[in-house]
Amino acid sequence: TEDSMKAGEGIYRLTTRLHTSSAEAAQLSRMFSLAGTDINAITPLFARLDKQVEAAGEKGNATTDAMARFGIALKDQQGNLLPINEQLAQLAKGYKNASESGQEEAYTAEVLGARGAALVPVLEQYTDLMEISAHVKTTGLLNPEEAHQAYLKWREMEMEAGQLKLALGSALLPVAEDLMPDVIIGFQSIIESIHDNKDGIEELASVVGTFASTAVDVLGS
Repeated sequence: TEDSMKAGEGIYRLTTRLHTSSAEAAQLSRMFSLAGTDINAITPLFARLDKQVEAAGEKGNATTDAMARFGIALKDQQGNLLPINEQLAQLAKGYKNASESGQEEAYTAEVLGARGAALVPVLEQYTDLMEISAHVKTTGLLNPEEAHQAYLKWREMEMEAGQLKLALGSALLPVAEDLMPDVIIGFQSIIESIHDNKDGIEELASVVGTFASTAVDVLGS
């Protein structure tokens, strides 16, 4: 259950950091994973942008002026900040506009900033990533709140197990000291055996590779 607990804990943290629903946080997480980007490293960017937009007032500031130039609006008609998924869509639209006019570097510097540059791979492929993420089949079994609670208990159990491990380790130190020389000799023997039989091992790898390829061909037929 460890993977499920950690996955649920990740979604739970996203919901609290991004103030969004579990379903939206899960979809955003999948999308960022597809782009090979850590969404947790990007969350401070949204907090900074929100702060800049809120503080801009009617006169605006450098960030809001740059956003307007690239066609980005992070507020709705009532003046409220958009949800995080809609903000991301706006940023993607702005990046597309910048790309079409050859101003990607200006967009990154003026809107995203140095720390937000990691968002570029997501913005570049935003439409495709959203489509793939939406089509990924999910089980619907993961409950982030339950996973969060289970994760906390898991961490407590790990700490208790760590104490037990330290106690047992301390008691067994003399035994380990006696065993380690034989273990080292065993490892050295394995390494020497591999070195001495290198040709045979390479031949075995080739045979296994050929077998696997043939098996795929047969299954395909």
